[in-house]
Amino acid sequence: MARYTLHLSEQRTEQGPLDDNAPVWLVIEAIVATYQLPRHDADDRPIHYALYTQDRRRLSGEVTLAQNNVAPGSELWVADRRQPWWMAQASDAPPAPLPPPPSRPWWQQGQTLPLIGMGVLVFVAMVGVLVYILLQPATRTSASVASTGPGASVAAASPPTATLAPAVSALAAGSRQATATLAPASTATPTATLAPTATPAPQVPQLTVSGIRREYIPIRPSYFFQGRTSLGAYLFADDQLLNRLPATQGNVVLSEGDTVELLQDLGAIYQVRVRTNKLDPDDPKVIGAIGYVSAWIVTNENVPPIPTPTPRPTQEPPRLRVSKLNSNDSPSCFSMQIRGINATGWRMRVDGTNLSGTFDGAGNARICGLRNYQEGTYTIYDQSGQAVPGGRGIPVRGGDIMIGDWR
Repeated sequence: MARYTLHLSEQRTEQGPLDDNAPVWLVIEAIVATYQLPRHDADDRPIHYALYTQDRRRLSGEVTLAQNNVAPGSELWVADRRQPWWMAQASDAPPAPLPPPPSRPWWQQGQTLPLIGMGVLVFVAMVGVLVYILLQPATRTSASVASTGPGASVAAASPPTATLAPAVSALAAGSRQATATLAPASTATPTATLAPTATPAPQVPQLTVSGIRREYIPIRPSYFFQGRTSLGAYLFADDQLLNRLPATQGNVVLSEGDTVELLQDLGAIYQVRVRTNKLDPDDPKVIGAIGYVSAWIVTNENVPPIPTPTPRPTQEPPRLRVSKLNSNDSPSCFSMQIRGINATGWRMRVDGTNLSGTFDGAGNARICGLRNYQEGTYTIYDQSGQAVPGGRGIPVRGGDIMIGDWR
């Protein structure tokens, strides 16, 4: 055993030894009994204690302190698992006041959007002016060509045509280039954005129950069901493994080889759904039932140590157990009564002398002839002359009244 520091409440801390080789639930029972912790709260509800480490990690009750990775001599916190006492203190504290909002410069206080709008308007106006300037020479050239008519000479019209052709061609080429650039953007982008995305369904792991063994029953007998020819483990309705899950008849019981789905891994406890069940394969309350069970019963891993049975003491054969009742007999005599066995015909004799007495049907015998208050020893013999067990060399003094109990 190692000594640990136990925090029982905000005002109470104790130090004492804990059994490193016992499951945590047995250690908790010992702490509750040793330090006389209350077993019911103010509303008369039972308190279910748990052990916590310094980082408030709750220890599993099914394994030892060492298997919970708790070093000898560590600090441990003892509290009701439903409402630890430090959580109650935290909930009573008033909420901290909110800090004042930080001050920001003017360009971060919602005034950037008007500036951006003004910039966009200026840019659009400049582009409009540029386009207008480029289109003016082409418009004048077209009007001039149209006024000459079909009879106009080629020489008069050729100078302006030769001058304006590159500009018109460049403008037409620029227009075609813009069209080729914008066409893909208007068709490809919406198609890629609206394509549906498939989400794969999560896979629920299925486990085969493999930790139901008769040799595991002494670990926690309340977890196991024993029939005349069957063996199983109960499925519980709560993660404290206190309330068994009911079936149509009796309770939901898992057996070796059953298949379950692992819904939630709570460390030492699993939440599972029953898929197959050998004991009740057609019970609708069993197939599909959801409940809690110790993880080691499902996986047969990290099994808590099996308690060593306490050997029964070897029963001692009966014998005579002699004591002195008082010293009210005559100083030269002593007497004795044997109880618990029929001692009729037995004899007692003072060792080293011929002084003796025979026990009657009530188990009484008396010897006289001693010197007053003489001290010595005597032995009791059965009908065959053998010293009875516990009746050899009994100290005695004149005047003693002796009692012998056979047990």
